[in-house]
Amino acid sequence: MPVSSSLLTILVGVLLVCVVAQCFFLIGMSRRMARHSKMLRQFFSGPQGEDLEGLLSRTIENAQTASDTATAISIQMNEFLERFDGCIQHFALVRYDAFEEVTGQLSFSLAMLDGRDNGAIISTIFGRTNSRCFGKMIVGGRPEQPLTDEEQQALLQALESKAKVSLRNQSNDLDKKNVVILPTAQRTEFMGVGRE
Repeated sequence: MPVSSSLLTILVGVLLVCVVAQCFFLIGMSRRMARHSKMLRQFFSGPQGEDLEGLLSRTIENAQTASDTATAISIQMNEFLERFDGCIQHFALVRYDAFEEVTGQLSFSLAMLDGRDNGAIISTIFGRTNSRCFGKMIVGGRPEQPLTDEEQQALLQALESKAKVSLRNQSNDLDKKNVVILPTAQRTEFMGVGRE
């Protein structure tokens, strides 16, 4: 069946309008694609313009470096703590008059202990005409030689100072665990310990 020329003209016109509309649609889509492509490039590029792979690679390297540094610091800290344990940490000084004719508490006993309760007690006794100095070793908190009353007092005070520090450290550990601790005045009364 023959198609009339007017119908053919209408069909060509409709097709032409569809083609023009499709061209505008394709131009709009092309612009949107360009905009999205630009946004994706910006999203996947790092602050210095590098790609996402480079950024991730650099981040992983930085994390590994930080981990290695933390490990090295941890090792050094453990070595430091081991050395520190052998340093003088607790001491006490007891002054006294060794003789009735010498006053002013010129004589003294000094106890010095490390973290393992090893150390020494040094006693100096001043008299009118002479003075003497004695040293006695302490191993594990126990003297190797008999101690005078003043030396025993100095040793006990040094050991007590260690106990107070230990108690304070335990208190700090509890604070770090979000445990409620009584105020210092109430805590010392409750525990029967003198003020820190």
